[in-house]
Amino acid sequence: LTSTGTIANTLETDLLTYTMPAAALGRNGQGLEIIAWGSLAGNANTKTVRLYFGTNVLMSNDVSTAPNGLAWYFHAWVGRRTSSTETAIGDGKVGAVNQTSVKGTLATDLTAAVIIKITGQNWVATASDILADGLIVRALNYRS
Repeated sequence: LTSTGTIANTLETDLLTYTMPAAALGRNGQGLEIIAWGSLAGNANTKTVRLYFGTNVLMSNDVSTAPNGLAWYFHAWVGRRTSSTETAIGDGKVGAVNQTSVKGTLATDLTAAVIIKITGQNWVATASDILADGLIVRALNYRS
């Protein structure tokens, strides 16, 4: 596994992506479990990591905004309610600090391909402030 890191700029950068095929969640009650992890450089720079499902941010390091030399971990679930609405919940940690858990309803068109990705954004133009080491997307069935 090769880590993917941010480059020396302050733009939001795609680090790891997975394209979920159109209609992969073809029935109500189907869903995904998404796990992502990585590390952050040992400095006091502000760094932002985000986990996306389509255009929706499922998780970010909103509590630990200037983490210094820590690992990060995000875990989310997305479940299909209809072909254009989903329920989602996620949690994450940076080091030992819990980030804000999210729960909500999404409006993603599941009849089209959906990009699931991890992004990194440096707030000081330093290369490799944010590393993404892994992204797992696992299909599941759920009941609500």
